[in-house]
Amino acid sequence: MSELSVLQKKTPISRKFFVLRNRYLDFSYRIYDFLVNNDLASVVTYNSMIDAAGKNGALASRVAHKLMTEIVPHADLVLDFHTGGADRFNAAQIRIVKNEIILDELAQVFGAPVVYYSKHLKKSFRNSCYKLGIPMLLFEGGKSFHIDKTVTNTGVNGTKRVLHHLEMLGTKFKVSKPKKHGIKIAESKWIRANHSGMFKSDVSVNTHVKKGDVLGHITDPYGSFNHFVKAPNDGYIFNVNESPIIYQGDAIFHISTVIE
Repeated sequence: MSELSVLQKKTPISRKFFVLRNRYLDFSYRIYDFLVNNDLASVVTYNSMIDAAGKNGALASRVAHKLMTEIVPHADLVLDFHTGGADRFNAAQIRIVKNEIILDELAQVFGAPVVYYSKHLKKSFRNSCYKLGIPMLLFEGGKSFHIDKTVTNTGVNGTKRVLHHLEMLGTKFKVSKPKKHGIKIAESKWIRANHSGMFKSDVSVNTHVKKGDVLGHITDPYGSFNHFVKAPNDGYIFNVNESPIIYQGDAIFHISTVIE
């Protein structure tokens, strides 16, 4: 019996819990940002059930305390939904750590176009759940303050597949199969701007490019220069900065370097 089968059978359906979150549809981005970057990991690390800073502190700290002590410990699996930050548009993807059998299987069930293997970030919600021994599928797609139909459908359909797989979805809901087999990205790198100026991307997410391909260009308002941004290697583009104005050092493309 696989570890996933154990996950399916270890508790009655009525006792399974899913924590569904969305970065930019929470009650406040400020609360979310403070909560993720400052409190979630400390709640787990320092046991804030007895830590006054968590239980009686600022609002974000109290939310973190409630979430990590009264909700998450009861979960068998967590689904966490994110967008790309600022104007960086993410391809629809599932992020998991490598060599986790349950997460690998569930990522395949979810059926996102991209599975990106990434390490846990310190003081992140995912890392906090990991310390509690609770598996998490982290969905990334689109960008903040923007609704993209394709990304939204990918997230909704993937969630239904996982719920159906765990026998938690009502029979009235239809479950579709993924349209194509997703790619697995083991390693990647950010392409950063060498110049400040007006930016225009020539490629979209999920595009496979060759080394030397032109990905976009940076210009100034007077037309005195036109800098072409080129791919440093073959790979898939799975994040594109859609800001019209960028500064030197800004991340503008996320490209795979190793595909499994």
